[in-house]
Amino acid sequence: MLDSNNTSAEIEASSVDTAVLPVGAIEQHGPHLPISADWRQAEAIGYGVAERLDAFLLPALPFGNSESHSGFRGSITIRPKTLQALVTDTLLSLFDQEFRNVVVINTHGGNLVLKLAVRAVNMNRSSSRALLVFPPLLAAQRLSNIFPRFGDEMHAGDLETSLMLHLTPDEVRAGAINHVPDVSPEFFDYAPMKKYCPDGVWGRAAQATAEKGRQALQIMIDETVSHIEATCKRLEDLNKENQTADSPNAESH
Repeated sequence: MLDSNNTSAEIEASSVDTAVLPVGAIEQHGPHLPISADWRQAEAIGYGVAERLDAFLLPALPFGNSESHSGFRGSITIRPKTLQALVTDTLLSLFDQEFRNVVVINTHGGNLVLKLAVRAVNMNRSSSRALLVFPPLLAAQRLSNIFPRFGDEMHAGDLETSLMLHLTPDEVRAGAINHVPDVSPEFFDYAPMKKYCPDGVWGRAAQATAEKGRQALQIMIDETVSHIEATCKRLEDLNKENQTADSPNAESH
């Protein structure tokens, strides 16, 4: 695995053709978690995935689109078009250096514009590709075995608090609470979270443990790597099928 601690010469001399770009956010996570929680999770999952893929790991982007957390001091939001431009430029820069695959690991549900960024660059590239993954969603089925009410884990609850107890226990404060509002997740699109989750928690943070966080991290890394490998293989197969169909020797009908 390579990362930003390597020199340009070392990266040049390597045969690594896959890069990993984690994207998080800086936003409130209740009274008990630091505002860096999403960023920390992006770093940890990104490291695990890059290590497994023997890839080039870029520093995690800390800022995301966090409009739904307005009203909580310390939360930073950048405009969707700003995030899209930043990620697009990063992807194109890596493509120009002949990185064939770039995996964008998103750990913040509000970064919806990443889908548009990845789709746009992929539609204009034939030799390189970007993959967008959201580890909690990929691992949802297995995570539900650890968190029986996983569907209630929207923000700063059992899952995220457990992850932070595992990753940076000294940064977890007292005051974890359980709170699940009587609204659906679509309310993130209608009003700031503070209106229906005044403490900034949507989940059962008081039930968190470091052991659950350790298991959850490994599950998300495993499921993300499996998804990436399967997707890349299918894309390779499709490319070969298309090349065969376009071959001058291919049978015409």
